[in-house]
Amino acid sequence: MNPIDVLQREHQLIERMLSVLDALTSRAEAGEPVERADLERCVKFFREFVDLGHHEKEESILFPVLTDLGFDWSSGPLARIRKEHDQERYLMRSLRHAALQKSEWSVDGRRHFVSVAREFLELQRTHLMHENLDLFPLARTKLPEDRGAKVVASFENLDGERENFDELVASVGELYTRYRH
Repeated sequence: MNPIDVLQREHQLIERMLSVLDALTSRAEAGEPVERADLERCVKFFREFVDLGHHEKEESILFPVLTDLGFDWSSGPLARIRKEHDQERYLMRSLRHAALQKSEWSVDGRRHFVSVAREFLELQRTHLMHENLDLFPLARTKLPEDRGAKVVASFENLDGERENFDELVASVGELYTRYRH
């Protein structure tokens, strides 16, 4: 299996959870109640599956291999993707704070959550597009099969180290079914 296929399958899970966050954000925007436990699970997925898993696979495993193959670390697609990861982490901290807040949101708190969530959704969707259209096709053509197999094995090791990997994947299906429009 090609590591790009693995990452694109993960993108499908991420896109589903973005739909969930979008639905929760729309509820908040309309002044409707937001099930805080579902928001917490959503934020947990983005923090643990996306940032600590998916981004880690890219930044610590795939990108060093691509730089060995001639990709530029400090400019071009790799630099842009890493910068977007940093922006996502910043926004994720604000989303996490809103999700973990035990009291009801004030009007300003709700507005802040909606604003940060919309910015996160836009950034994440643009980011996925950059990876799918710019980086992945290029990486697919440059990555030899034997190096790709080693990258996939490293991905699998990383997933195996995470105790809650299956729980995070399962949360996507559960929440997506609940909030699908």
